[in-house]
Amino acid sequence: MKASSVTDRGSANNTVTLESNETTAKKQYLENALKVAQFGRFHIHLTVICGLIMGNTYLELAGMAYVLAVSQCEMNWTLSQRGILGSIGFIGLMASCHLCGFLADTTGRKRIIIGGLLSGFMCTILSSFSNSFEVLLILRLCNGICISGALATIYAYFGEFFTSKNRDRAMLRVSIVYGGAALLVPILAALIINLNMNFHIPVINIQYKSWRLFMVACGLPGFICGLIFLSFPESPKYLLSTDKQEETLNALRMIYCINTGKDASTFPVLEILKDPDTTMAPKIVFHKTQSLRSIAKFMWIQTVPVFSKEYIRATVIASLLIFVVHSSGVGLYMWFPEILNKVMRQLNESPNIDATICGIYNSDGGNNTLHTTLECKDTLEWSTYKYSILLKVISLAAYTMYAVLISYIPKGVFLCIIFTICGLAGIGAAFVKIPLLAIYFYLALLSCGTALKFVTAIVSEQYPTKLRAMAFSIIICIIGNIGAIFGSNFIGLLLKNHCDMVFYLSGATAIIVGFTVFLLPKPKFNSSTNKE
Repeated sequence: MKASSVTDRGSANNTVTLESNETTAKKQYLENALKVAQFGRFHIHLTVICGLIMGNTYLELAGMAYVLAVSQCEMNWTLSQRGILGSIGFIGLMASCHLCGFLADTTGRKRIIIGGLLSGFMCTILSSFSNSFEVLLILRLCNGICISGALATIYAYFGEFFTSKNRDRAMLRVSIVYGGAALLVPILAALIINLNMNFHIPVINIQYKSWRLFMVACGLPGFICGLIFLSFPESPKYLLSTDKQEETLNALRMIYCINTGKDASTFPVLEILKDPDTTMAPKIVFHKTQSLRSIAKFMWIQTVPVFSKEYIRATVIASLLIFVVHSSGVGLYMWFPEILNKVMRQLNESPNIDATICGIYNSDGGNNTLHTTLECKDTLEWSTYKYSILLKVISLAAYTMYAVLISYIPKGVFLCIIFTICGLAGIGAAFVKIPLLAIYFYLALLSCGTALKFVTAIVSEQYPTKLRAMAFSIIICIIGNIGAIFGSNFIGLLLKNHCDMVFYLSGATAIIVGFTVFLLPKPKFNSSTNKE
C-alpha cells in the first residue's frame, strides 16, 4: 500500500512538472522565442536585403563622384559647385538621421525604411532630369534626407531579429554583403557611363546622357529593396515594445515557418513576455501643438549624457577618429574618379611622364610646370574603372581580414596601425613622381575608410546600452557626415592651387589622430562585463 501511495504521489508530481514546463513553453521572453523560431533561410534573406539597403546609401552618395567627373563638359561646374554637390547628400543625412532614428522608435522601423527607400528613388529619378546647379542641389539634398530614414533604422531593425549569441556574427555577415554592394558603384559606372547615350528633351532643354541614366541605376537597388521589404515583418522587438502581442507572435510565426518549413500554426509559443529591454516606446501625438517641442526635449535629454564628465573623453576621441575616417575615406573619394581619370588619360598620351598626380591634375595651368590640355570628355578611361573596382576589392578583403585578426590584436593597436599606414601613403601620394605608384598610395589613403568597423566597436565598448544608440547617432551619423562634408568641400577649394596640401594634410592628420586611440579610457561595457 505504501509503495502504491508513493507511486501515486510521484505521478502527481510528474504531472505538475509537465504542466509547468508546458506553460513555460507557451510563455517565453523574446530572446527565447527567437531561439524557438530558429536560425535559417529567413535570416539569410534578411541579411542579404539589409546589406543591400545599407549598400544603397553608399550607391546614392558615392555615385555622385562619377556623375561629377563626367557631367563637367555639359554642366560646366566650378570646383566649388562640385564640392557642394558631392557633399549635399551627406548634409541631408546629417540633418535628418537623428529625427529618423527617433521616429523609427516611435512609429515603427519598417514604415521608415520603406518610405525612405521609395521616396529616395523618386528624388533620384527627378535628379537625373536636372537642368541647373540649383535644381540638382535641392533634389540631392532631398535624396539624402530620404535615404537617411533607411540608414538610421536598418541596423536596429536587422539586429532585433537575432539572439544576443548570434547578433555579432550577423553584423559581420551583413557588413560583408554591404562591402559587396559597394562594388556595384564602379561596376555600374563601367557598364553605363561609357555608353555614349545622348538624346534631347526639349521640354526641359537637356541632353539626357549616360551619366543621367547612371544616377537612376544607383538608386534602382533601393527601389527594388523597398518593394521586397514590403514582404518582411515589422521588428518583433518593436511590436512587443508597443504592446502589440498578436503582431509580435505573427512575426515570429513567419520566421519559424520559413526557417523550419513547418506550418506557422505549430509555433509552440503563445505569449511573449516583456523584459526590461522591451519597455514601452514613447508615445508622440503629432496633432498636438507641443509635439515637436516634446520630440526636441526628449532628444535633448538623451543627448546630454553622451557629453557628461564620465563620457566626454571617449566622445571627443571617437569623434576625432570618425571625422578623419569620413573626411579622408569619403571626402577624398568624391574626387577620386576625376583625379584618377585625368592621370590615366595623361599616361595614355605620355606613358613615361615624370610628374606627381597633382602636377597632372592641374596640367592645364596653375602653379605647375606641366602644361598640357586634355579634351573635355563625358566618359571615363577604362583604367579608371579598373582601379576603382580594385579599391572596393581591397576594402572587402580588409573587412574579411579584420574579422580574423581582431581576435588576436587589440582594436586600439590595429586602429593606430591602419591610420599610420594610410597617413604615410597619403603623404607619399603627394611627392612621388611615378604616377601609377602615386595612384596606389592614393588607394591606400582611401582605405582609411575601412577603419570604421574598429571605431564603431570602440564606441560600443565605451557606452552603456541606454546611451549607445544615441552615441552612434551623434558620432557616426552627425560627426561622420560633417567630416565627409568638410573633406569634400575643403579638398575642392585646395585642389586647384594647393593640391599637394590635400594629401599632406590628410596624411599627417590621419597619423596624429591615429595615436589618440591610446588616450581612450579602458573599455567599460564590452561583452564580458556585466556593468550594464
